[in-house]
Amino acid sequence: EHYRLLSCLSTLFNNSNLFDIGTHYGHSAFALSYNDTNRIQTFDIVNDVTNAKIKNRHNINFNICDLFVEKGMKMWSPVLLDSPLIFLDVDPHNGIMEKNFYDYLYDHKYQGVLLCDDIHYFEGMKNNFWSKIPDEYKTDLTSYGHWSGTGIISFNKAHQDIVTYLS
Repeated sequence: EHYRLLSCLSTLFNNSNLFDIGTHYGHSAFALSYNDTNRIQTFDIVNDVTNAKIKNRHNINFNICDLFVEKGMKMWSPVLLDSPLIFLDVDPHNGIMEKNFYDYLYDHKYQGVLLCDDIHYFEGMKNNFWSKIPDEYKTDLTSYGHWSGTGIISFNKAHQDIVTYLS
């Protein structure tokens, strides 16, 4: 699955806020917390994390907040836009929320990388999101990530070395 990839990516940054959007059970946040110099900001609209090892991890902040509404995004935008890495895995996987999120990052001149899950498995993710990202910004990392499709989008040429390192 993609947890090893997330752990590996966490080692490329130090003393940073990394974002996990779509906490679910907390496994992705836990993988991102591998490099404990980073602080993981993980977001969901409900709290489904029951694993004590994950809940008590010192460098994970669990946030019950909807970043897809104006109030949530406005509150977190400065920290989000400063993050070098954002992992996005949200329901219902229709590609619409993901594309809107990508557009927000692009419009606000985000300079990090966005890692996305499920880019091939769901028809909406393929048609409404992944196929609409310009090829020069995206790389398919499915062979290193999740069987359902893992893609990375680089918003900054300086981060292209991360994509090269992974592919």
